[in-house]
Amino acid sequence: MELTTVFLLWVLLLDKTAFNRADFQKNAEDIKSEGEIKEYSEAIIQKVLEEFNVLREEIASMRDTQHLMQNELVVFKEKLSVSLEQGKKMEQDNLKLRLENENLIKQIENITLDKNSPNERLRHVEMMTKRSTLSSSAGPSTTSPVAFYAVMNGNDIANIHNSQVLVYDNIHVNSLNAYNKHNGKFTAPVKGIYVFFANVLTFLGKKLEALIVRNGVNFCNIYAGDGTGYGSGSNMAVVALEVGDVVWVKVHVHDPGVHLDGPWTSFSGFLLYDTSEHWIHVEP
Repeated sequence: MELTTVFLLWVLLLDKTAFNRADFQKNAEDIKSEGEIKEYSEAIIQKVLEEFNVLREEIASMRDTQHLMQNELVVFKEKLSVSLEQGKKMEQDNLKLRLENENLIKQIENITLDKNSPNERLRHVEMMTKRSTLSSSAGPSTTSPVAFYAVMNGNDIANIHNSQVLVYDNIHVNSLNAYNKHNGKFTAPVKGIYVFFANVLTFLGKKLEALIVRNGVNFCNIYAGDGTGYGSGSNMAVVALEVGDVVWVKVHVHDPGVHLDGPWTSFSGFLLYDTSEHWIHVEP
């Protein structure tokens, strides 16, 4: 009975194993010999060993995970270091470029005529006088901005037909009043290179092709439309204009019953640079 009692106490200490303690208590009371005790002891030891093996595998798995995370942390630190170095280099490059630009501006501002060259001073005065005369007689001055931006009023523009001029009657910008919101046409106030941009948004399932034209001649195509939803189309073009040239957007072809969404349908343009005669340098 003394050996049986010791065995029962051992079983009670193994409460965390997969064996049921009550079952062992019951079985321990039925033990009649040392052979039975040995058999139960071996069973418990085997179960404990199995539990230890499971715990050992779990610990090994956790160590592998920890090792993987440590490797990923090292890689992340390396990438972060590279990113910081790249950011630092970009900042240095930007600073260098800004300093170079400031130096260039100062050099331009510090350019002066040679005091010992009366002929050079005379040519400079003649050039400035001629520019001033041409500017006053040719129209807008060289510093006058030329730009416009307009959209269509109304969320549902219907009754579209081929060759129709699209009139953008909601003006946001219109320097020099070069754009006419009543007929949708822009008239160049000065000779130069211009940039134009137009966007068209059609309602569900309808398509439309439009053209940006100069004096009626197409120089830019636009396609808008989607078979299932709203369809937006846009394009930009650079074109040379003479004073008085007219530019507008017109419908080329379209699906029957096409509608336009006004606030999303826009027309804009601006003078990129002036090519009129009063910009030409006077030759010595």
